Amino acid sequence: MTEKLFFYRLPHVTSARDLRDALTRARDASVVGIYFGPATTGLYPLHQAAFGAQIAPEVLLLAAVEPVFTEPYHVTQQALTLDHASRGKAGLHIVPAPPEAAAEVGRPEPTAAEIDNEVADAIEVYQRLFDSWEDDAVIRDVETRRFLDKDKIHNIEFSGAPYSVYGASFTPRGPQGQIPILDHDQTEIEIVDDIDAATSAGEATRPATFRETLGLGHAPSRYARN
Repeated sequence: MTEKLFFYRLPHVTSARDLRDALTRARDASVVGIYFGPATTGLYPLHQAAFGAQIAPEVLLLAAVEPVFTEPYHVTQQALTLDHASRGKAGLHIVPAPPEAAAEVGRPEPTAAEIDNEVADAIEVYQRLFDSWEDDAVIRDVETRRFLDKDKIHNIEFSGAPYSVYGASFTPRGPQGQIPILDHDQTEIEIVDDIDAATSAGEATRPATFRETLGLGHAPSRYARN
């Protein structure tokens, strides 16, 4: 990628109808990417983005994820579902938790160092689960009546300070392999409120997948046999 990507920040919505209308306006304006920011009320960003994949199938979809107070296994499944629904146009944007998040889940406020460690742990879990299915794990073999090759699905074993994770994803590997994960100070993108600033100059600038737009190729599973 040689130029910065501009993502249109979707306005806050609280209903499916408002979400549909906002997505339709963004699609009709030919934006390159839509950003689904942290939800204070209403619909969760990954859920909004999955809906957006149906309304705006040619647009990159970047969804905010708060990794410290959300369960990493469930975030992974929602992200993989989005990657399938969008045919590889999904991205995750790591954002800090709101001040009241710790009290809402009944835990002490973590220190800055603990937050940094837990964010790193969550991202590691996301990436391992993305890799837990090899690209060709789904075989659909009618003769043997096998949908999956069990030898190409791998349990991850992760142990961190706040939790441990064992097992594989229950959602198949996404089109991108590894879904791009961007942090809050990422320089490759800029999130804008002006819809005109995020528009495409034409079909030639339309992205293929999120990874390819960032100049990255398909990421093979770390568990794949050479």
